Amino acid sequence: METAIRWSPGSTDSKQRFLIVDVVGKSLKLCNVIEYKNRSLDWEEISRSNKLPAFRAFDWSPANEDLVAVGQWSGETTLFSLNNRLQPLSIPIRSQRQCNAVAFNKTSLLATGLERVRNDFCLNVFDIQHGLNSHSQSGSGKQGVEPIRKLATSEGITSIKFFPSQQDLLVAGVKGTCVRLYDLRENIGNHILQYPTTCVHNLAVDPTDENYFVSAGPPRETAVHVWDRRSAPSNTAASLGSGTAVNPQDGPVLELKSPFSDSGRSNPANLWSLRYCSTESGCLGVLTSSGQFRIIRTKQGFCSQHHVSGADDHAASEIFSPAIPQLYVSHEYDVEPPFSHSQHHRGELSQIVSFDFTNLHTSLTGRPCAIFLRGSQEVGTYELQGRPPALAVSVRNEVAVTDTHPDVMPPDYHQGMVNGMTIMGPDHAGTAQEQSEGREDDSNHHVVRHGEDDQYSQTAMPASSTDVQGKFSLGRRMVLNDIPRRRCAAGYLFDCNLNMKIDSDSFTQAMWAWIRNAKKLAREGGMCSEKLDFSYLGIYDLWIERLGQDIETRTLSKTGVQCTVSDAIKKLAEGIPLGESSPQDTSKPKHRQLCLHTCSLALYDEEKLVARVNQLSRGGNLTEGAFLALLYGNKKLAFDALCADGHTEAHRTLSVMIMSGNSGHVEKWLHTAVEGMMKDETDPFYRSILSIVDGKGWEDVLEEGNLPLRYNVGVALMKMNDKELTNFIINQTEIAVAKGLQEGVLLTGLGEKAMDLFQNYMNRTEDLQTAVLAMSHTAPLYLRDPRFLAWREEYRLLMNSWKMFRERVTFDVQSTKMAITWDGTKLLQPMPRQFTLRCNNCDQALHRDKLPSNPPTSAGNSRTHAG
Repeated sequence: METAIRWSPGSTDSKQRFLIVDVVGKSLKLCNVIEYKNRSLDWEEISRSNKLPAFRAFDWSPANEDLVAVGQWSGETTLFSLNNRLQPLSIPIRSQRQCNAVAFNKTSLLATGLERVRNDFCLNVFDIQHGLNSHSQSGSGKQGVEPIRKLATSEGITSIKFFPSQQDLLVAGVKGTCVRLYDLRENIGNHILQYPTTCVHNLAVDPTDENYFVSAGPPRETAVHVWDRRSAPSNTAASLGSGTAVNPQDGPVLELKSPFSDSGRSNPANLWSLRYCSTESGCLGVLTSSGQFRIIRTKQGFCSQHHVSGADDHAASEIFSPAIPQLYVSHEYDVEPPFSHSQHHRGELSQIVSFDFTNLHTSLTGRPCAIFLRGSQEVGTYELQGRPPALAVSVRNEVAVTDTHPDVMPPDYHQGMVNGMTIMGPDHAGTAQEQSEGREDDSNHHVVRHGEDDQYSQTAMPASSTDVQGKFSLGRRMVLNDIPRRRCAAGYLFDCNLNMKIDSDSFTQAMWAWIRNAKKLAREGGMCSEKLDFSYLGIYDLWIERLGQDIETRTLSKTGVQCTVSDAIKKLAEGIPLGESSPQDTSKPKHRQLCLHTCSLALYDEEKLVARVNQLSRGGNLTEGAFLALLYGNKKLAFDALCADGHTEAHRTLSVMIMSGNSGHVEKWLHTAVEGMMKDETDPFYRSILSIVDGKGWEDVLEEGNLPLRYNVGVALMKMNDKELTNFIINQTEIAVAKGLQEGVLLTGLGEKAMDLFQNYMNRTEDLQTAVLAMSHTAPLYLRDPRFLAWREEYRLLMNSWKMFRERVTFDVQSTKMAITWDGTKLLQPMPRQFTLRCNNCDQALHRDKLPSNPPTSAGNSRTHAG
């Protein structure tokens, strides 16, 4: 490369500067941008430094815009002031050889990389501030500046880069051998990471994600490797004794074997420059000697790893480890093809010879920009293009939706404020308030709440981006996508009581109420009987005596069990009294007891019944308390509930009708009154009580379908015979699973059928968050379904995209604790450490984790710091 251009990292909107470096002409030009004109710009020269010594490497200080370092062919490094405020300062070396690389950090350090020579250091780090101070006082051209670090003995250095935000971390390419990372805070000269490779040229660090850095192959090779410093080879010092799970892939996380084309050239092109964009993560620019300028965008993907434990485990349980990040190319395109391309005939002087990314965005689109230099010394700019986002919202609340012909909706297209949330979309979509009238169709709407802190607004959202008539509803889509993030910020996790406060949807509240009761019953083995664990099983599984396909996961013994599931249920149900209101001809009285117990309706003890009814009455649920009393045949208690504090005239009238009713005969006036009251009443408990007063049976109450699912199931358990009850449970379970009704966990439990239920629930509502949090109580502890692992990993990535890392860590920790079997086996491996403290003397980890049983052969081979 004969010329180069570099953008000043200190540039602002009002002061935009760049540097042109002429290697052949031995000069430096500091320039200022005057005006942009499409892909070119007008600029003026501010200062010039001529008569530089012959050099082959340079760097521009990010901390001092006036300072440039050049590495000479003789191996000396010279510092120049662009404004000529200081005389050039040369740093001599002991043995002359080529200087291949120089690099500044953001403080006062300068690193130089030299060609290999025997018995001398080839990577030196200087504190130039001390040298500049001494130089300004003495005025001498050469100063005996001593390096603060001397590294890489007898190893040629090809490229150097400091990490932008970690001023003491340095990556260097060792010629033909490896890429190394050095921590300059270490007193010893050992490297902390080493990656064996021949791609050791043109190092660049991603400033937006410093875990990644890139290197290129030697001349005539087109390979480009992207490295992840979290993925250390197994023989490096940082991984020894750290106790962390090491990625088995010791090579690059991404290998680009041919990032550019050599078509049309007799000789293959060389790679001249690699640069990362400072304003867009994973955006890499590649320039070749043929003038081809290419943009490569990379993204992270995650893959969950698992393995099956040994035969000693009681059920060959699968143990799942955390996801491993994987890098892939999401988009790549040419800014400019090779100058000799058959369709782009241009002179050699018009080809791009150097480029750099700016630290500014365009004022119109906000996209990143690059600045480039042609062989004719023409300077141009390029606004990065790429795949447009599916949905973009500007700071002016303009919404752009990707389509064949993208449209932009201005703020006044259709805008309304509903409960503090701005809703935008076509007029025919209706406002959010109109959509929040109620859940008219279970298969199309889902009521959720969102807001800041403890204030939530209730809004009904459709299941997809189209409304019931199939018309696009952008406003509802925007609000729906933001609801999980708001719930997560409010603490939506495994606290059922808090979850019920955050989400005001009555159906989701019913689900969390059942999980809360199931968690309470399962505490300290409360749902275990005869070495079988019935925790979190629904009424369907308990009634038909089904423990699922993975029955070993519910067996609390490695030798199996000796009794049947039916006998274990009967044993578990002992101590729950059976009331007179249950059918007398049932063959499964204990099963009914246990089913009622799991849905919190086993209230045959009169004191418990009175306490529950009074609790409902005090909470304002007068009709619910009255219905519960009638379910157990206590008219007097129902009358008292309707006459409790806060009752209305309608409640008073209903209480009189209860006491006046006769199950054997209904007066005509009473029947007429009930019909009139039914027309305008919407309270399901009020309507059910009216049906009972009108002389209808409990079967009629169930057929009307007014009651919540829990009370429907309770009535069936207490009033139906065994055959009717079996058909009812199977039918209701199939409906709940098919429609994805979250309150259906009462029937399915959190087992195999619950996975199908939540699959349909997500298809209807796209609420991955609730499904993952609910199923985390049983998967993978009792349930080994690969769908859950995919859902869980997707939710973790979603929290990371919201930058809610604390919430994600809390989720990881608590869900991992719930996935521990009865014998202590951890089914979810905890996340590995991302850093380790090591001893400066023995270079081993300081933590006290348990080590393998094999003793070390000598004290020097101990895998943990001995003190």
